[in-house]
Amino acid sequence: MVVDYTIRKDGIYELEKRLPSFTNMKKDSELFQIITVNELDDDILSFCQKAQKLAETQEEFIRYEKESDALIFISTLPWVKVTGLTNEGMTDPDDAVPRVSWGRYEEKQGRKVLSVCFEVNHRLIDGYHIGQFHEAFRKRACALNQHTL
Repeated sequence: MVVDYTIRKDGIYELEKRLPSFTNMKKDSELFQIITVNELDDDILSFCQKAQKLAETQEEFIRYEKESDALIFISTLPWVKVTGLTNEGMTDPDDAVPRVSWGRYEEKQGRKVLSVCFEVNHRLIDGYHIGQFHEAFRKRACALNQHTL
């Protein structure tokens, strides 16, 4: 069972879910927008279809959500190999929104290799939990590799 927490002004709270909020570059543009998927689905293909529809129809740079502390920020930089990433402006010790980033994958010995960066609030999560997330992420990525989107 996965348990997730956030920090609010009056304490630490357990979350029922995290909502993915990710960068998207519209076609024929060099500007990003932030897409947040509010309806989660265990089926990865259905999730991708929902996310694609949002990306195609959203006009704003970002839509603010009531559950903003339940987000997980996801960024991709497919143009470069990412070995580390930080958000220098983040100085709020109560910021509990995890950030996951990755860049271009590489081919090594016939396998695709992708470096993933995590930025979390250490008051709520330890390396063990990042390891659990990494393993779940790896399994999903391998399963997705078996599908054609």
